[in-house]
Amino acid sequence: MRIDEVLEDTAMLDGRTIRVNGTVADTVADSALVLASGDGASGDGADSVLVVHQPDVDPAEGSDIGVVGVVRPSFDLPAVETELGVDYDEDLFATFADEPYLLATTVEADNG
Repeated sequence: MRIDEVLEDTAMLDGRTIRVNGTVADTVADSALVLASGDGASGDGADSVLVVHQPDVDPAEGSDIGVVGVVRPSFDLPAVETELGVDYDEDLFATFADEPYLLATTVEADNG
């Protein structure tokens, strides 16, 4: 599935597990990144989505990855912190409040 499709159909996909491929545009925290579509993706446009994951994976910025995760329609910092057992910096996540995101179950290199 493409990132733009996830963003367009967030309400319909809410709670569903999907796979999406993209480029790591930004590492927000040890267990959060911005996944963007396209080559050299900046993550600054409509085709990027926040991905939160267990802290046992650490993909580098600019790497192509595949993510399997549950679509969530609205990022809620306290709820995500509780679910993942993490403590995020509120300032780093302020721009993601109420935005769609993926709760990843798998993050792996995209081998094409």
